[in-house]
Amino acid sequence: GGVKTNALPEQSTAVVNHRIADDRYDVCVSKPDSVDAVKKRVTRILSPLASKFNLSVTAFGSDLTGDTPAYGSLFLSDAWGTALRPAPVTP
Repeated sequence: GGVKTNALPEQSTAVVNHRIADDRYDVCVSKPDSVDAVKKRVTRILSPLASKFNLSVTAFGSDLTGDTPAYGSLFLSDAWGTALRPAPVTP
């Protein structure tokens, strides 16, 4: 028994806070950045990494891997359900 200092955790969590600029254009979707564009970009970037490590992926409520066997899971979500559209810049 006991706690080992060199053991890997069974699970980990990361919270990432994105700021969305109202005047910035996303090259991939040819429109101003939005909450949906950020979700798509994060999913597009992390899905190949999850596949490399044989993780199932659930991105913002959509199961992207189906019944494929996996060693673990990657869940992408709006952490507190507080995603907001960008506010216009005020003078």
